[in-house]
Amino acid sequence: MKPTQIQQALADISAETDPTLKHLKLISKYPGDYPPARECAKKLLAAALLAEIETDWAEVKRLAKNPAYKNWNDVKQLVHEQAQALQVRSPYHTDD
Repeated sequence: MKPTQIQQALADISAETDPTLKHLKLISKYPGDYPPARECAKKLLAAALLAEIETDWAEVKRLAKNPAYKNWNDVKQLVHEQAQALQVRSPYHTDD
């Protein structure tokens, strides 16, 4: 991902007024392209999986499948990894 793309995506996320949706966009946008963002996404996922922040998992999935993001498989894998690390059930456990 080019620096200009990262800046534009961060601007899009920063412009979001709903804090939960802002988190969901960050999780959906950056699972693998930019290591610091991946670490941030992992921390947000940990908080979400431990119910420390309210998370609409259907919205995470919808965003990840959205043509603007197209990274559902990466997001699902990262959620599963974090759930396993925390020894909690992934919200996508039964998804294919």
